[in-house]
Amino acid sequence: QIISGLVKHVPIEKMRNRKVIVVANLKPAKLVGIMSEGMVLCAKFGADKDTQKVELINVPDVCVPGDVITTEDFLNENWSEPDGQMNPKKKIFEKIQPDLATDGNLVAGWKGENGWKPFLVKGKEAETKGKFVSDTIKNGGIS
Repeated sequence: QIISGLVKHVPIEKMRNRKVIVVANLKPAKLVGIMSEGMVLCAKFGADKDTQKVELINVPDVCVPGDVITTEDFLNENWSEPDGQMNPKKKIFEKIQPDLATDGNLVAGWKGENGWKPFLVKGKEAETKGKFVSDTIKNGGIS
């Protein structure tokens, strides 16, 4: 169960029957009195929360629930399974989130130590690399 503040930005019709990117290993937290067990990631543009543009990121058709989204930086010898639950004291998500973004071609990815890399799914690299995209948000943040 995930509780979000997307109702102001994403019509319910756009949320139904679609795949989304979810951070599923955050510590569960109560939001508006209801337990939320994850976070839906969206592309965002604009600093003012009232006028900010927010869009769901389109997920490639080959993806299935439970696929782990990563970048080339974390494949091969750099691969490790994600933590079942991130340690909130280490602030892991808070450290990487500022470098999650869409590029000038609407592609979602992460700006790591080796430059910007598009999202992909391990084992489905060819079918997913560069295929996680926003509809219209170029050079926006992801959170």
